[in-house]
Amino acid sequence: MDPLTALDQATADYGRTLEAHETAASAMAEAVVAALRAGHTPGELADRTPWTDRYIRDLGRAAGVKPATRGRKPRPRAVPAAPSPDAGSAPGPAASTGPG
Repeated sequence: MDPLTALDQATADYGRTLEAHETAASAMAEAVVAALRAGHTPGELADRTPWTDRYIRDLGRAAGVKPATRGRKPRPRAVPAAPSPDAGSAPGPAASTGPG
């Protein structure tokens, strides 16, 4: 294939994929802003996207999302696992009665 024909073809392919990329990035930005409005943190969202928390904060500010309050955030408490129904029936190591 002629190098200029190959270049023309590659340029057309690039244009098509660039449009798809921009469409996907726009949809992702809208989803990020919706998640910020729902109370999710930029750091939490950065773990799920290729974007940094800083960029996500900037997206939120541009969309008018109020920043979270400063300071420590309460963390959800872990719920202890419910004991299994047969927890007491399983044989365990023999109890030690002391020396002798």
